[in-house]
Amino acid sequence: MSGAFYGLNGQLDLDTVSFGIASLSDTYADGVTAGGASLTTALSNASYPLDPEVSLFLAAFSVPSYADQDIVHYVSSYTAIVNYAAGADDLAYAAYYLSETGQVGETTADGWLAALAADPTVDLGAKLDIESIRYGWGTVE
Repeated sequence: MSGAFYGLNGQLDLDTVSFGIASLSDTYADGVTAGGASLTTALSNASYPLDPEVSLFLAAFSVPSYADQDIVHYVSSYTAIVNYAAGADDLAYAAYYLSETGQVGETTADGWLAALAADPTVDLGAKLDIESIRYGWGTVE
């Protein structure tokens, strides 16, 4: 299915190759392993570039690096990404997943989110996503 989707429009269906595969597993741990393996294989086979959307999927499946880039470093230095504001919601969820999977501390991820929310180039929709994540953590009221 994902191969046909990619062949049709040149984009991977990241949900299918990651969360879809993970949902077929019997345990959470097996799902993380299977989803991460499927995701990295699909990305590598397609020579897919690392971007904010890809980073959130990699973070969700605890994949530490892709395309010779450390995912924690990629997300934490988001201002180096060309037109990062367009992917601010994806970066926010990448930070969330990095924290939720224990790859960074919640305080660290929250600092990134606070900086992203304060950025005037980030749109209102992304800022609402950021606020929702931070509200869930109890760092904003």
